[in-house]
Amino acid sequence: RRATAALVAAVRGIPGLRVVGEPVGPMLAVAADPDAPDAERVAPHLWADAVARRGFVLQPQPGLAQPDGPALPRTTHLTVTPVTERVLGELVPALEAAADEVRGQSPIDGAGLLAGLAGAGEAGAAVGAVLDGAITGRAPLDSDSAAVLLRAFGIHPGAALPDDAAPLLAAVEALPAHLAERLLVEVLARAVEP
Repeated sequence: RRATAALVAAVRGIPGLRVVGEPVGPMLAVAADPDAPDAERVAPHLWADAVARRGFVLQPQPGLAQPDGPALPRTTHLTVTPVTERVLGELVPALEAAADEVRGQSPIDGAGLLAGLAGAGEAGAAVGAVLDGAITGRAPLDSDSAAVLLRAFGIHPGAALPDDAAPLLAAVEALPAHLAERLLVEVLARAVEP
């Protein structure tokens, strides 16, 4: 509880970010501050990648348009464990420095990223065919076709996931919900493949 309160206070002190809600448990969600000017705003997925480069793992979450109407913003979650209180002295400066690094950068345009991947050479043609088939419903997004998409993001069987998750999350947000869900299942499967 002490570590959660300290992290909430620290994040609230970082220009361009906001804590979502009033967390009391061992997790908090952080989003870009919509009231901050563009030059001050911090994209939460870019922030998570920048924090990772400083040795801490945060959990970026794609934005989601819920079926009943409300849209959940893209966020990054901080999970608080018993160890967190002992590392606050290193974690808080990492959170602040990472925000300074990416402040003012626009979030990645997932639709533009997918279009770019679908237009680059032979590999791009394969990506384009998978996306077209999956979006139109002519071809399901099975493991083999998902592998074509994931290779475009540098995700290969047995290899570590890429250091930067923001591009993949932007693409997930740009896909129709049923395809995004399927692709995330495939990402998790690749993460645990031998």
